[in-house]
Amino acid sequence: MNTSPQGLVYFNPSYNPHTWFEVFEETLDKVESAHTGCNFILCGDFNSRIGDLQDEEDTIFEDTILEARRNSLDKTVNTRGRLLLDLFEKHALYCLNGRSPGDIPGNFTFIGGQGKSVIDYFVTNMTNLPNIQEMNVLEIATAADHLPLELCLNTNLRDQETEDRGNNLEVRYKPRKWKWKEELGKEYGKNMTRSVTSEEIKKIATSSTRESYLILRQLITNAAEKISVPECQTKLVYRMYKEYGLRRSQLI
Repeated sequence: MNTSPQGLVYFNPSYNPHTWFEVFEETLDKVESAHTGCNFILCGDFNSRIGDLQDEEDTIFEDTILEARRNSLDKTVNTRGRLLLDLFEKHALYCLNGRSPGDIPGNFTFIGGQGKSVIDYFVTNMTNLPNIQEMNVLEIATAADHLPLELCLNTNLRDQETEDRGNNLEVRYKPRKWKWKEELGKEYGKNMTRSVTSEEIKKIATSSTRESYLILRQLITNAAEKISVPECQTKLVYRMYKEYGLRRSQLI
């Protein structure tokens, strides 16, 4: 079974950055070892400013919609930023801020009494770059200094329910959609008739609204797959935010 790990990051600015990055690298090594060949995404508050520092290798962006060179509104580079980019290069990770549609130039992610900066990032590995569709810094009024980030991907992931990744990241897979073809109508109808047995009808009648919906959706999916109805591309949306005292429905 394919997996797509997602990780949340927070670097405490009061800690020694070298110690933090050693621990972070050890964690990355474990993730890469456990999920070889998988796409993965990191996001969070890195408390590191990388300004317009560039990746050494930019030819890998040729078959993507991403800009090879990053452009950020935050031009400041600090020690943690240099250490962070060195670590990204070592592990073939790429910052999506400032090069993704929706975030060119890279918008400020922190706005507070100390000024404005870009310290919250979405980061991914090389094999996931072609899947990136857009990234946005959401201008939502909050009680905190950090703005929410949103990342959208094109993916062929199968239909899944919303997954809650703790308090900071929500992953939402939109239901699968099909491109209807009139010539497949009769065969599709036959498949649905065969699939909707008396047992299935009983399940639907005795289940909750949500459970009935899921059963019907699965029946539709099975009928469509049997006759190879073309599938629309699934859109995967990540939203990263801190707990701002807002109801999650205000963000999603």
